[in-house]
Amino acid sequence: MAVIFLNQPLHSIGDDDAALKEMGYRKVYGSIIPLSPGGDEVDEDLFKKLKSARKRERKIKKKCEELAKKALNDFTAASKTYLSSKHCLFVALFELNKKSRIEDRLSLQALWDLTVKYDILKKLNEPVSVWDKPKSSGNGKRTIASFGPVASAAQHMVKKLLRFTYEPQGLQFQHLSFSQKVEHAITSISAKGHKHVIEIDIEGFFPSFTEEALLKTLDLPNEAIRQIVMSNGANCNPHLKKHHKKCISLPSGLPQGSASSAAVADWCVANMHFQDLTDATVINHADNFFVFAASKQAAEGVSKALSFAITEAPGGNFKGIEKQSKSLQSGFSMLGCNIEVSTKGNAIVSPSEANLEKLSEETSKLVAWCENLLRIANKTNSKIKRLRGLQEFLRLEGLYNGWLHAFAFCGSEIEVIKEDARYVLKLLRYEFDIHDYELKPLMDTSTNAACKWYSGC
Repeated sequence: MAVIFLNQPLHSIGDDDAALKEMGYRKVYGSIIPLSPGGDEVDEDLFKKLKSARKRERKIKKKCEELAKKALNDFTAASKTYLSSKHCLFVALFELNKKSRIEDRLSLQALWDLTVKYDILKKLNEPVSVWDKPKSSGNGKRTIASFGPVASAAQHMVKKLLRFTYEPQGLQFQHLSFSQKVEHAITSISAKGHKHVIEIDIEGFFPSFTEEALLKTLDLPNEAIRQIVMSNGANCNPHLKKHHKKCISLPSGLPQGSASSAAVADWCVANMHFQDLTDATVINHADNFFVFAASKQAAEGVSKALSFAITEAPGGNFKGIEKQSKSLQSGFSMLGCNIEVSTKGNAIVSPSEANLEKLSEETSKLVAWCENLLRIANKTNSKIKRLRGLQEFLRLEGLYNGWLHAFAFCGSEIEVIKEDARYVLKLLRYEFDIHDYELKPLMDTSTNAACKWYSGC
């Protein structure tokens, strides 16, 4: 008698609505979030509000974009409407909530309560954790702020608006990642026969912005500049684990840790007036400018023009300082890479030691979290622990893939790291019985780990 094997469909926790509900979660627009107190009826009502808010937010944002190209005065008024809208804030909070780890996510009810509680243009006094972090150079410290969900959402709203108001300079290469900018530099060196590099850094860039200058030049409502960009109403508290002082406040200038600060910095560079840059290749990233030229003299001429443009930049009082001036054959550092160029123009590129240490630090943390959660899940048969552990695995896999992709143009060190990544990921899959069918439904915004650092440049 023939034996018939029936292939049972393979289920993932992320695809099982009943299992998610049993754990106290539900899926909304692809994101797993906690259930709201009050049950299904409350959540369904809030989902309808969110759905309506998303439509309203798109409409207001599109209007702002159109006006930014026509009349900036009208744009400023429209951007005030956007930032005052509870619909837009609710959407921004939800989108930011999706990027958090599952255990840190808020329910729709909690997000709506925050939307109603705060008026981000009048009094954005949400608590902020603040601490001093040593600079990677070893010289001094910088004050870092970890903002709450409402302030962070408001900052992302400002970031979107601000991007409508300017066209990036060619030297900003905003369509390129930091590693792609290194690749572009290498291509230019070979194609144009550059022999010398000078790096200009804007000294104390974020602290050099002033409220007075931003109020005069930034095309945003004054209330947005004071409350969101400058964080004047922030309720600062020392970080419980990273800071031991009883009192701490944000320093002058743009707060480091704010999403809008980086956007304002890009706006500032985009509005600089550069001259006499034709004899060189100039590449900007954040507050760093790399000048590649055929000779030291040519590079110095361009760097002087850059330094002058920096002093005239809008938004504050800025000064350019020279960080390095080197013959390309002697080797130089750029955005987390060490580069040497031969007499024939061939480049040898390797990640900096600080960059490799950062990769090791980040991957070690993710491996530890992943193993711990999945071991607990196995011992206790906890579905939520397994779900969290699988998402940590996805972050680890994404980080490895992102880093290897970013530095694919480097030398043999990449092959070693590639083998390490393959071994670590394969071992985790084997030990904890991890399969793609289970992982795929758990992929979301929070698991898209990107390689963003360029330490040690």
